[in-house]
Amino acid sequence: MKTTSHTIEIDALAAFKTIGLDLRINPFAEQCVEVLHEHLNECITPKLLANVLAEAAGAKKKRRRKSKQTGLSAEIHAGGQADVR
Repeated sequence: MKTTSHTIEIDALAAFKTIGLDLRINPFAEQCVEVLHEHLNECITPKLLANVLAEAAGAKKKRRRKSKQTGLSAEIHAGGQADVR
């Protein structure tokens, strides 16, 4: 079985800017980026990957179903009820 490697790139400047930290002028920029990298590596678990893949497979099936529907149209009324024609 051939394994492939995929790289995920994170813009650390943009990530830290969202919390108000400018890495260009921060004397601890290198340490901040390293901590972010370590945290992301801890967050990506086999369980997370399995859930994401299952969700992606489900989304693909939903798109297929929509394309195979007949010409039915639905009007959604206040209260969340749909009138299918």
